Amino acid sequence: MTYPRYKNITYGVNTTGNIQALLLNLNSVAMQTVLPAKVVVRTEGEFPSFSNFYLEQLADLFRLKSVEFSIHLASSKGARVARQWHLDNCTTDFFWGGDDDVVFDSDCLSILYNTSQTLEIYEWGYIGGTKADVNNRRGYKDFNTSINPSSEIKDECNYNVLYEPRKSISPVKIKTLDTGNMFLNIRELRESKVSFTPFKESANCSGEDTIFALECSKNGFMGWYVPEAVAYHLEKPIEHTQFNEFAARKEMLLRACEVNGYDKEIIKKEFMRFIKVQELS
Repeated sequence: MTYPRYKNITYGVNTTGNIQALLLNLNSVAMQTVLPAKVVVRTEGEFPSFSNFYLEQLADLFRLKSVEFSIHLASSKGARVARQWHLDNCTTDFFWGGDDDVVFDSDCLSILYNTSQTLEIYEWGYIGGTKADVNNRRGYKDFNTSINPSSEIKDECNYNVLYEPRKSISPVKIKTLDTGNMFLNIRELRESKVSFTPFKESANCSGEDTIFALECSKNGFMGWYVPEAVAYHLEKPIEHTQFNEFAARKEMLLRACEVNGYDKEIIKKEFMRFIKVQELS
């Protein structure tokens, strides 16, 4: 039996040890109606924590379906560096990226790819799919699980909610991105040197998706959103939460140093020494 694959697409995901979520994520990738050519997992945890029977089974499932599967072990350097690593090392024309705590509808990749084929290759930088929360563990005041009318699908609409199906699938313009469900135009982005890491140093406090979208806009690349390419955000247990107030504070200070030419060494070495190193790195 042969399984349909896109030979020019790599799927990539980062994880810091949330193995249960990663298994759900990879299973949803393995069940796509059309598969990527490659699946690359970038881990930022100690190797023994990734020894898991069902991870081995999923690796075998990908191989059975002729999908190249690999795991890259790396030092933890924050979300921006991890995203950039995939962009730098992707060997296919397109990159489908997700978070380790999302699961995808089975036609998500095919919708993203088919949408990309309707766009001029040199104009677009990224296509975003829907990434909807299934619960409200973070306490958002505007959270709801209702299905929004398709009439609300327009330029710069909310891509973190679900919409009614449309008769015809077409993208709308967006200026920001959620890296939990994204499709990147690797060849064009690399030639223009668009990056998730415009700063030499950074704290692990998220925001890499917004920075990347701004980089794309600066370099003349459009951003698009197709609501029918759906992922569901399952949320991380509190022990796997990576971002915190202290990291955000450090990031703000680093950017102030960047803009004003201040010496960053005191921020890097002396900032809140009582906080665990991994919370600031």
